[in-house]
Amino acid sequence: MDIFKHLLSSQSAHTRVCTSYRALFSFFHFSSDASIQVHSPEQEVVIALGSNVGDRLNNFNEALTQMKKSGIEITRHACLYETEPAYVTDQPLFLNSAIRGVTKLGPHELLSSLKKIEKELGRTVGIRYYSVTPRKQVR
Repeated sequence: MDIFKHLLSSQSAHTRVCTSYRALFSFFHFSSDASIQVHSPEQEVVIALGSNVGDRLNNFNEALTQMKKSGIEITRHACLYETEPAYVTDQPLFLNSAIRGVTKLGPHELLSSLKKIEKELGRTVGIRYYSVTPRKQVR
């Protein structure tokens, strides 16, 4: 409630907003046996990105451009982190990040689209290793 006091200048406006806010909460009060199903053509996705070959930053930018063109609307982008390779250590450092977005693509279409982008950006088939390593933020 204090945030409303700071945002609104008059007490009457504050009362109207708080009353509307309470009405909104009472609208969402359901009995314990109620269920809600939401069917939306768009799905929220989180996609991890990483690059350790060539111009890593350019690879990220190009991947983001291609993802937008393929029907993924990017809503958030995490920081870039530079990490050392795990398991096979005789390779360049990685740049890693993640994006959050929404898409109308189904899971299989989304995966196919991302694999196509990887291939277009020069990804070659090879062994993939998954690891959690300490991260250093790139500024």
